[in-house]
Amino acid sequence: MTLIQVLLTPEFVLQVSDRRLSAGGEARDDSYNKAVSWCGMVSVAFTGGFAHVDYRCEEPVTEWIAGVLASAITLKDGADALEERMKELMARLSKWRKYRDRRLTIVMAGIAPDYGTAFFRGLSNFEDGNQIFPNFSDTEVYRWGHEVPLHGNRTRYITAGASPGSELDRSVVGPKLATVSQVGGVNNAARYMVRLQRRVAERERKKGTNSVGEDAMVVSIPANLKRDGHGMLLMSNTDSDAVHGGSTANFSFVKAGSFSKDRFAPRLACDGRVSEFSAWGDGDNQVITFRGIDPPAGR
Repeated sequence: MTLIQVLLTPEFVLQVSDRRLSAGGEARDDSYNKAVSWCGMVSVAFTGGFAHVDYRCEEPVTEWIAGVLASAITLKDGADALEERMKELMARLSKWRKYRDRRLTIVMAGIAPDYGTAFFRGLSNFEDGNQIFPNFSDTEVYRWGHEVPLHGNRTRYITAGASPGSELDRSVVGPKLATVSQVGGVNNAARYMVRLQRRVAERERKKGTNSVGEDAMVVSIPANLKRDGHGMLLMSNTDSDAVHGGSTANFSFVKAGSFSKDRFAPRLACDGRVSEFSAWGDGDNQVITFRGIDPPAGR
């Protein structure tokens, strides 16, 4: 089960998550895309017990989330639509014996300039921000949230999904990350969060569950974000796995053990469209692939 970490600060929002699919204590895939960028202003990640939303396992959860959000306008619109569709999805999956584990948590983190805050929204059928329930619900979606003013000195550290254990005691990690981000900036904070993820991954490996991977998807959204024409562009530096500040939302794929020139982007959802792209680069030699998904998922 994916571990999702979110750091809210007055200057930026960071979301760090692994990309692992696991089953029966075995790692099946460390490069499954579990992230969505909603108009470049919100990063959305998911964790749970399944990776596809159809019986033939052809429609990824990520594509389903992107389809739900593609035409949403406001944060409330998006959260309400996800809650409604989650309930519909659980009712459908409950009829299929192959979907015995129907846990699902969706995390939304980003910048709301109209409200002057960095925000977190969680929707889940098995956790509520304070505890993880032993059984999931097919009928109820628990919602919780946090906000940090963009003008101030407060920070907030939140986790969802895989049990963080003592490695990620929020009362301890939160103040440390606040200091790291103030002194070292967004990239140092991201490095610290990736290191925490790998501690949890090591603990899971020793337990034999292998539910958290070491490879990390990192998404950074600056408070002074400037939207492009569609608000969809995330910049990635293919010469480094660092994330940066500036005025553009950006992502990085931080591979365990070695640097990777591959850049796996989150699925993009905005203005009624869903698309995906990836990049590979070595100095000035860069290759970018782009694919539109039409019609959007989220049925």
